[in-house]
Order: sequence, then C-alpha cells, then structure tokens
Amino acid sequence: MSSYLPPRKNLESFNSVEFQSSLTSEEIESKVKNLETKNVIAKGLNDDAASSGTQSFGITYTSTPVITCQVILQTFGGYVSVNIHSVTTTGFSYRKYRTGTGGQTSVSSDGQFYWTAIGDV
Repeated sequence: MSSYLPPRKNLESFNSVEFQSSLTSEEIESKVKNLETKNVIAKGLNDDAASSGTQSFGITYTSTPVITCQVILQTFGGYVSVNIHSVTTTGFSYRKYRTGTGGQTSVSSDGQFYWTAIGDV
C-alpha cells in the first residue's frame, strides 16, 4: 500500500480515514482474512550419522508441507542422495543412498543434508 500512513492514535478497529486509505471495508476484511492463513517455512540441518530416520519440523502444519533437501557433506568418492517419504504435518522419514564411482548404489550413513518445509499453519 503505497498510500499507507501509520495511525496517529491507538484504534479499536480499522478506520480508513485514520489510515488515509481508499480501500472499502469489504476489501479490508478480505485482506485481513487472507492473512489468517499463513505460509510458514521450517528449515534445518540433518547431520545424523544414520542411514535412515525421522526429522521433525518443530512446528505442526495444517496439511502436509512441501519438502526439499540438499546434501552438503560427502566423505567418500561418489555421491549421496536422500529419499524422503512418509511426510506428515509434523515431520518426515528419510533414507540416504550412496552411489559409488563405479555406479553401485547402497544404503549409506554418509552425508548431511539441509531440509526445507513450506506449508500452511
């Protein structure tokens, strides 16, 4: 709102004259209702020395969030990938795999990864 000016006094309810706003009461009500549902990003570093496990978000989403991961540490030749499964409103399960330089894939405890969850609370 480019025309927004902060109020000069404490208000019990929105007063468009005080805010010098051209929005109607209906438009303001719609904007306030849209703020009631919040998208929240939770993030973290998983540095467990295990090939599989669970990761908690630390918050509870209203529905299952979208999860992304990025492996950041490898201690061998080849690469590590993370398989995310069983996503809930409070966390997810993961399993790490290692692909060696020869192309063989096996379960691995190597690799730390960052995770990000985006959803409504």
